[in-house]
Amino acid sequence: METSIHLSFAISSASAVTMKAEFGSLPRAVTSFLNVAGAKQSKFHPAVSEFLNTKMVLLCNDLRNSQIAVPSEISTMIHFAELRVARIESVAKELDSILARCKNSFLQPSDTLRDGYDFTAYLSTASRKAERLHVILTIPDCYPFAPIDTKLHANGSHFDTESILRQLRKATKPGFGALTAAVKVLQGVC
Repeated sequence: METSIHLSFAISSASAVTMKAEFGSLPRAVTSFLNVAGAKQSKFHPAVSEFLNTKMVLLCNDLRNSQIAVPSEISTMIHFAELRVARIESVAKELDSILARCKNSFLQPSDTLRDGYDFTAYLSTASRKAERLHVILTIPDCYPFAPIDTKLHANGSHFDTESILRQLRKATKPGFGALTAAVKVLQGVC
């Protein structure tokens, strides 16, 4: 429901194709139909909703800048859009799950990576509440097909950040679930 995208195509008499891509809420008739049909509606964390909005606007911009030479390429463009929306939704679900599990965490646009996001968490051990591990996982726009960048900072000597970074590099190969694997490694350390 939060990732509705509308693509429309116009074909001129010379077989030139123009495409219009819009992102926004579904028409009321469609939402009422989905409610009757029993479609499961997801309600995401506000930060994840903002992530979805940003990614869908970027997708619409990419689609608007794409050229379709002949009408037979329309189906390819629709397939491309479906795959990208599915990837964005998958990442959003993963982020929502992680934000629900990690109480001292948040998601925001990245300061260092264009179109990326930073997942920031503050972790501490039960025995040493004063010592905290500050973690920033930078999620690139093409996640999960690119590695996530990890920054660690400990405010005490309890956490061996070099060892944690080695564990993270080993556990977080590019692919679906890499962010969840990173969080599991971090939670195992604390």
